[in-house]
Amino acid sequence: MVLLLLSAPLILGQAPATPPAAPRAGQDLGKLVQALDKGTPAERLQALRTLEKLGPDARAAAPELIKALRDPDETLRRRAGLALVAIGPKQIALVEPLVKALDIDDEAVQANLGKVLVGIGPIATTSLIRLLKDDDPVARRGAAVALEAFGIDALPAVKSLVKTLADQDAAVRLAAARALVKIEPKEKASYAVLAEALLTAEPRGRHQIMMLLTESGQQALAAPVFRKMLHAKDASLRNDAVLGLRQLGKDAAPVLLDGLQSAAVEVRRAAATGLFDLVQTARRERARVPDDKDPTDAETKLKAVLDALKKAEPLLTKTLGDADIELRLTVAKTVYQISGDLEQALPPMLAALEDKDAKVRKLAIQALRGVPDQSERMQQVLLGAAKDPVIDVKLEALTVLWLNHGDTEAAQNALVEALKDASIRQNAYAMVNRLIAQGNDLTQVLLPLVKHPDEALRARGVALLRKPAQEDETVRAALVGALQDKSALVRLQAVQALTAAAEFPAEIVPPLVKMLEDDDREIRMSIATALRRFTEHGPLVVPALVVSLRDQADFVRAAAADTLAFFKDDAGPSIAGLVKALREEDDDYVKERMVRTLALFGPDSKAAVPVLLDIVRKDPSFNLAFVALGRIGADAKAAAPVLIEALRKDGDNKNVQEALAGIGADVGPPLIKLLEDAKADTRLGAAAVLGKIGAATSAGEALQARLKDDDAQVRVAAALAHFQVTSQTKPALATLTAACKKGERRVRLQALRNLKAMGPEAKDAVPTIVMHLGDPDPMIRAQAEDSLQMIDPQALERAKAAM
Repeated sequence: MVLLLLSAPLILGQAPATPPAAPRAGQDLGKLVQALDKGTPAERLQALRTLEKLGPDARAAAPELIKALRDPDETLRRRAGLALVAIGPKQIALVEPLVKALDIDDEAVQANLGKVLVGIGPIATTSLIRLLKDDDPVARRGAAVALEAFGIDALPAVKSLVKTLADQDAAVRLAAARALVKIEPKEKASYAVLAEALLTAEPRGRHQIMMLLTESGQQALAAPVFRKMLHAKDASLRNDAVLGLRQLGKDAAPVLLDGLQSAAVEVRRAAATGLFDLVQTARRERARVPDDKDPTDAETKLKAVLDALKKAEPLLTKTLGDADIELRLTVAKTVYQISGDLEQALPPMLAALEDKDAKVRKLAIQALRGVPDQSERMQQVLLGAAKDPVIDVKLEALTVLWLNHGDTEAAQNALVEALKDASIRQNAYAMVNRLIAQGNDLTQVLLPLVKHPDEALRARGVALLRKPAQEDETVRAALVGALQDKSALVRLQAVQALTAAAEFPAEIVPPLVKMLEDDDREIRMSIATALRRFTEHGPLVVPALVVSLRDQADFVRAAAADTLAFFKDDAGPSIAGLVKALREEDDDYVKERMVRTLALFGPDSKAAVPVLLDIVRKDPSFNLAFVALGRIGADAKAAAPVLIEALRKDGDNKNVQEALAGIGADVGPPLIKLLEDAKADTRLGAAAVLGKIGAATSAGEALQARLKDDDAQVRVAAALAHFQVTSQTKPALATLTAACKKGERRVRLQALRNLKAMGPEAKDAVPTIVMHLGDPDPMIRAQAEDSLQMIDPQALERAKAAM
């Protein structure tokens, strides 16, 4: 604090050449190292986290962190590795201890050690190359893992790593291969080792290896390994084989066709899936080629895949008679993709539709989705499937029916029937929503629902109609007709549908306005709220809303009052209606909404002054009435005596202050009298209002007398007010700076706020404000910064630089 005071003149002049460094928490490395050595597991973990946050500032702790790498607790040793990476020690002397730690059997730790060694420099590669010959396979693996981090900087290690590809330990071979891919991608021997490791790696590792092979363009090397994986008993291996093979193009065909002849049905299924994926992948790659790009490569790959499989058509045709129906179905899809011969592919699909297993039936329908056959025969097949007893199958059939036959009456009727079916109604509703969201026009399907005998279906039909084409005259007419439905649920949906449109044609406004007379309270409330969007139709809407101000339901009255605020061009009838309704309103919540809207109309609401006065006379705590009077301004001068009395009782009421300030100079004389009131907060309130009114009050002399008031808060308020009335800065600054230095907390805060209100005119107070930037109270500091930003931003920058 003393230092800051002494430096204040310097701050105002220029920034110091070298700002003092701010202290950092947690720099007591001795305590952290001690906790790391002897603390509980929780204390050690916290110490490691703190060291990691300190980063390079904690380099002296590197030796202890290297020791912590051998902690038996996996979390602690890995956290120690992360801390070392964050610290980034540069000492060459640490190379050997770090290299020695690579015999820790934790690959995550070894990888982090590699990052640390990279930070020290390529000099560390010499020790790592030597470690590749260590007797311990864990250490050899660690050396390879660490070398990977160096990338091209580890080129001298290539020969040693190539030799390590023949290591007896599979994990060492894999680590060496990974390192070589990063250091020297042209060294093809590494890719064969990577491919070999696919059989033994855990799932995540397999995916990483497959990615490496694909990115390097060496995936064909994995074909023999994929063949072994495809025939494995482990389902995850078979699935990953299919994923890998789809990237091989035509080279995958022999592997998959071989799998199609396996004695194990699981292998045959995986192979069949792989064949289908192979074709689909090639087709998708061709489809993704933009029109302005050369498609030759993609077309060549697709043709090569199709040619390879066409040669195997006898085998595929034979497989169409396999005992396993799922297999037959998958091969049928593939045959169709290859040849386009539906007659050959269709029988297994139709047979699958008759299978007792619902899963198979669903797969069959999904297969039919990719068959662009719009014949009546196929339509009948799907219509039959749409009556399946299993919901998933039924819904899948309806989806494919719509996609392939959506323009037919039969498909549309099937959708309507699905909405009637209680067992799938909700699902069908969701499906129709999804189809609409995808851009399908289901208007003709939905229109009949609006007149369906079932109330729930009518409501759903109306709700769905809001999305396809609200602008369509037929749809609009149907929705307007639904406003007269006997069901309140349907009428409500119609209201919501019509009021959700982007535009509101004149013909829909009268029937919607008429809904303000509906028997259902929720509908009336919904309309009263929604009509705020109809501002272009004020002459029709406003009179009806004014009538709704007398609705029997309080929430409807409140909604009508809120909505009237949106019709500024029709303020006259709105205000007249609000004033009349306000005189009769008993509910406080509704009364608040009405007064709020009158306040939003501002001076136009002068006719409301009498009723607002009645409200505050009965309930002085009704603050919104004061707000409204303040917004009305000078035309609310009839309220001045009531407001003066309210200020006398509660001088700190900001709404009363604003209301009096809005009236203006007419309230000056009584306010000057209140400056002599016995209550401090009344004097304070009077000073605040006089300041807001400004010079028109001629209150300068009276306010100057208050600069010596017994109450510090009154002095602070009077100081700002005196400046606002007289434009004189010295009296205000003298009072406010004195309050900043000696006042209690709330007085200091207000003094700082008032200095901010003076803006650049308070520049002579900058040294005083700067002192408060170092105040122990966070609110004082924040306010000082805020005030300084308004008064002299450059002084604030200099002050921050010096702290």
